[in-house]
Amino acid sequence: MEFIKGQKTKLEQLVSNMKITIKSDMNFIKDNIDLDMCCFGVDKDEKLSDDRYFIFYNQLTSPEESIKKFQDRNIFEIDIKLIPPTIKKIVLCATIDGQGTVKDVKNGSLRLMDGEREVGQLKIEGKDYTSEKSIILAEIYERDGIWRLGIVASGFNGGLGDILRNYGGEEIEESELTNLDESVHTKQEDLGKNIYLEKKDRVQKLVLEKAPHLIDLTKKVTITLEKKHMEQTTASVVVILDNSGSMDWQYRNGDIQRTMDKLLPVALMFDDNGELDTWAFASKTKHLSPITLDNIKNYLNEESKGWKKWHIGWGNDEPKVMSELINQYMYNHLPVYVIFLSDGGIYETRKIKKLLIESSNYPIFWQFMGVGGSNYGILEELDEMEGRIVDNANFFSIDNINSLSDEALYEKLLNEFPIWLKEASSKGIIKK
Repeated sequence: MEFIKGQKTKLEQLVSNMKITIKSDMNFIKDNIDLDMCCFGVDKDEKLSDDRYFIFYNQLTSPEESIKKFQDRNIFEIDIKLIPPTIKKIVLCATIDGQGTVKDVKNGSLRLMDGEREVGQLKIEGKDYTSEKSIILAEIYERDGIWRLGIVASGFNGGLGDILRNYGGEEIEESELTNLDESVHTKQEDLGKNIYLEKKDRVQKLVLEKAPHLIDLTKKVTITLEKKHMEQTTASVVVILDNSGSMDWQYRNGDIQRTMDKLLPVALMFDDNGELDTWAFASKTKHLSPITLDNIKNYLNEESKGWKKWHIGWGNDEPKVMSELINQYMYNHLPVYVIFLSDGGIYETRKIKKLLIESSNYPIFWQFMGVGGSNYGILEELDEMEGRIVDNANFFSIDNINSLSDEALYEKLLNEFPIWLKEASSKGIIKK
C-alpha cells in the first residue's frame, strides 16, 4: 500500500498483533546533512505531559518498553498493547541538522512493517517542501477505543522546537540531553501559530477536494477566527435543527441546507474531528449522522431518507433535545459549541431556564439562532437570566439565512463564544 498525505487507517487493518515497526530512510542531494528521528507520546489534551515518552537517540525506550528506538538507526518498534492509558497519541518526527532543509531530500520513505512484512509506505521527496527543517511524518492515535495511523507529512520551518511547542513542550538543547526532565516543559497557553497555519492549509485543501462550493465560506470563517484571536480554539461543534411543522417551508426552499453549508466550515476549523454533530427535534428528537465534507451536499434530502421522513412530530419540545444533548456532552473533554436553530414559538420557559442553569456547570455553550420566526420567549431574555455559574448562552435572530452576509453571520455566531471560553476556563468548567 502506498500511503498519501492525510490518509487515516485503522491499525488492525494493517498489522496482526498491534505491534508495529516503523522505518525511515532519506537520501540527500547535498553532503554532510544529518537526519534525526524521534517520537513522543501525548495525552488526551494533546500535551507532551510525560517526557519519559520522548524517544530519541539519548533515550531509546519508554518505561514499559512500549516504544523502542534502535541505536543509531531510524527504526522504531511500538507495541500498542503496552501503551499506558494516559498516552493517546504517538507523534513520529524527522529533523534535518545543519544547513540543510527537507527540500534537500533526494528521495526517502517511511515504511510500516508487520514483523518482516511491509504493509505500507509513504514516499518523501524534497520537491514537496521548501524551507522546512522538520516534518511530522505520522501520528498513531487512539479514538473511541480504536488505534489508527494518520499520515501527516507536514513540515515546520522552525525545526523540532516548533513541533514540540505545538504539543506544549520546548526544544531540547544539546547541553540538556542528559537530563530530559529539565529540558521539556508543558506550555498550556501556546499551541503555536504554525499548527494553525498547517490546519488552515489542510482544511482548505480538503474543502477544495471534497466540497469546493464551501471554499469561500471556509476562508471567511478563518478571517473571523483570526480577527477574534480564536485561531487556537478547539471545540466539539453541534447543530440542533428545528424540524417542527412551522419550519416546513424553510426546508423545502433550501434555506436550512444553505445554513448547514455555512455552519460546516465552523466545525472544520474548530472541531477535533472536523464533523458537525447533528440533532433534529420537533415533538420528539433524532440524533442524525454527523455532517462532514463527504455528505454535506444535499445532506437534508438524503440523511435518514430525507428530512420529510424523520417522523419526529409536528410541535416543538426544546427541553427534550436539550436534555439529551446535556447527557451526551456533560463530561466532554473539549468545550462544546452548540448552534441551536429555531423559528420560535417557544413556551417551555421554566424547563429551558432550568436546563440552562444546570448546563452552566458543564463545558457547553448554547448559541441560539432564530430563523424566520417569532415568539422566541426566554431566548430573548438570556442576558438577564440569573442562577448560572457563567453566562453560557447567546441569541440572535434573522429573517432568513439569505438576509445576512456571510461575514455578518460568522461575526454574530462567534460574538460571545470566546468570552464564555475565558470565563468557563477561569471557573474550572473547561479542564486545561
